[in-house]
Order: sequence, then structure tokens, then C-alpha cells
Amino acid sequence: LVRVASTVEAATTALTALGGAAQALGIDAKMGLVGQFESVSAFTSATDAYFQAYYSKAEQSAAKTAQLGKVFDSLGLSMPASLSAFRSLVEAQDLTTAAGQATYATLLKLAPAFADLQSALEGVKSAADIASERADLERRLLEVQGNTAAIRALDLAKLDSSNRALQMQIWAIQDAQEAAKAADELRKAWSDVGDSIMDEVKRIRGLTEAGGEASFASLMGQFNAANASARGGDQDAAKLLPSLSQSLLTAAANAATSRQELDRVRAQTAAQLEATWAAIQGRSFTPVTGSALVAGSASPMPGVDAAQAMAPANDDLVAELRQLRDEVAQLRQDNNAGHAATASNTGGIKKTLDTVTAEHGGQAVSVAGAAA
Repeated sequence: LVRVASTVEAATTALTALGGAAQALGIDAKMGLVGQFESVSAFTSATDAYFQAYYSKAEQSAAKTAQLGKVFDSLGLSMPASLSAFRSLVEAQDLTTAAGQATYATLLKLAPAFADLQSALEGVKSAADIASERADLERRLLEVQGNTAAIRALDLAKLDSSNRALQMQIWAIQDAQEAAKAADELRKAWSDVGDSIMDEVKRIRGLTEAGGEASFASLMGQFNAANASARGGDQDAAKLLPSLSQSLLTAAANAATSRQELDRVRAQTAAQLEATWAAIQGRSFTPVTGSALVAGSASPMPGVDAAQAMAPANDDLVAELRQLRDEVAQLRQDNNAGHAATASNTGGIKKTLDTVTAEHGGQAVSVAGAAA
């Protein structure tokens, strides 16, 4: 009787885990089924191997949960939801009573199986969890692909139909704002490119400062301002004229597009300096002394004529004027010589052409081939 009872109990436990019609077999059928194996342990090993290999993790966890649930029901206890709850249940037993001792012993026997079940449950995801995980992955894929339309379709599907039109209006406003922002960024980018291009144009034309040196236009402004101040009696401005003139002509040489243009600038500069010197000579100077001195416009020594105080600056200015006059004279000579050479060459060519094109056939022209 004990053998039959233990065999039926083992078969029932194994077949219950497998489920299906096998678990509804009677005692004789279960005994006959176990009899097909060498022993009860061989039967349970075969069913356990089949269970582990052909049942999913979720199915295995569900079967084990059902088995443990029946054991806890037989003890009159609810199955704990976690390992900590199981431990609390074990420690809550009254070991001074026989019932507490029996329950304590049974729980200790169930502890390994319950721990295995909890580990299996932690690694098993429900169908809802799997579906949610897939939905998240699909959304991430759409984001990587930049498929905004598909993403918005998913978002609309989650909303109530009465709110979808409002969501679409929000998206329309956001799209308009993003398009305007993109247009502004593109416009600014092209503006920066255009500025860099025009800066280069200005640099080439000498309208801006390059390499830390003043441009021709800037030096021309400084030279004109110093001329006006010198003619008004500013001695410091008159002292600056020679150096400004030299810098201006250097810049003009770099910016000029032809020799004639450079000559014109030199002639104009010399003419302005001559006019400034003439204006200075035509001014009347009054001796000033003591507190009547004005910085830069009178002699620093009391009783000394202002014209005498300006003598060093005037000497430099006169020397510069003389140098400019000599350069202009030399330029005129070079120009005249160039024109004479050009006229001579032109006359020779004209004479040859007249000889060839004269009446009655003129003089023949022969062409000699060049050696290869």
C-alpha cells in the first residue's frame, strides 16, 4: 500500500506539472505508466527532463507556482510574494508548539524550491511587458530613421479621438516655428558668408585695414585732416604731415592700378603740401608769453615768435616738399622719354605700312618661316 501510494503521488506530481489529459489518469493508469520505467525515480527524471526542455520559462514558472500554492494551502498559509516575505513567514513560526515546529520544518524544505521559483519569475516577462518593450524599440527605430509622420501616428493612436484634432494643430504650429527658425539660421549663415566675401573685396580694393597697417583711404583721411589743422595753425598737425605723406604714398603704391594713377596721387599730395606751406607762411604770428601760451600753437619760450617756434616742423615740411618736387620732375622726364620712344616706334611702323600700301602695288612683304 505504501509503495502504491508513493508511486501514485510521484506520478500525480509529475503529471500535474505537465498538465494536459495525463493529469486526469486514475490510479491503475498511473501505476501502469510508471511501470514502463525501471523505477519511480527514472520516471520522474524523464518527466522532469521533458518538462525542462519542451516547456517555456513562463509555463515552468506557472506550474511550479501552482504546486507550491497547493502546499501552502495545505498548511493554511498564503504563498509569500518575495524572498523577504518567505523569510518573515519562517521566522514568525512558534517553535514552542508542535504545529509551529511542523510548519517550520515544512517551510525549510520548501525554501530551495521557493527561491528557485522567485529567480525564475524575475527572469520571466509577461506578454504585456514584451509588447511594451517591442513598442519602445519600434519607436526608437522610427526616431533614428527620422520618420516623424509614423511617430505622430503612434501618438495619435494613444489619444482619444476627440483630442486628435487639437494635437494636430499643436504640431502644425510647432512645424511652422521650426521652419521659421531653420530659415533664420540659413539666412544668417549666408549673411556671414557674404560678409566674409565683401570683407575680402574691401581688403583687395584698399578700403579697409589689413595686416595692422592703415589703408590708403584711412591715410588719405588722416592726411587731409592734418592739412586742414596745419593750415588753421596746429603745429602738431604740421609736424605729422611729412610722415603721413610718406605713409600715404606707400599705401598708394600698393593700391594703385596703374603708374598714371600713382603719379596723380603723388602730384596731388605735393600740391596739397605746397598749399599748406603757403597758408602757413601767409599767417600772422603774434609773440605770446606766460599764461597766454596754448599747447601746440605757440612757442614754449616767453617772448619768442610763434613762427620761430614752428621752424623745425617747417624745415621738415620744406625738405619733404623739395623731395616730392624732385620726384614729380623725374616722373615727368620719364613720362616724356616714354612718350618719345612710343612716338618713334609708331612713326617707324607707319612708314613701313605706307611703303607696303603705296599706289601701283607698293613694296612686297616677305615672310620667312621659323626653324622648328
